[in-house]
Amino acid sequence: MTGLLVERRLGPPAPSWQRSASITWHNGATRGASVVAAAHDDGRWIVLHRLGAADRTDRLARETLLAATAPHGRT
Repeated sequence: MTGLLVERRLGPPAPSWQRSASITWHNGATRGASVVAAAHDDGRWIVLHRLGAADRTDRLARETLLAATAPHGRT
């Protein structure tokens, strides 16, 4: 996660990753579980896996990522 999206050491993410103005993310789900991996341009990142509805996982990951403090020295 950090090598791909934060430090950018592994080249650009695959086209299946989605991009907004400042967040890059990928999500997926099965019948009973879902996962989101996301990184903000300022260095904040999250990987969230949970049992339950995928839309709730997406929302919880976004809320948590945006509520986190940016790493020291990054804005």
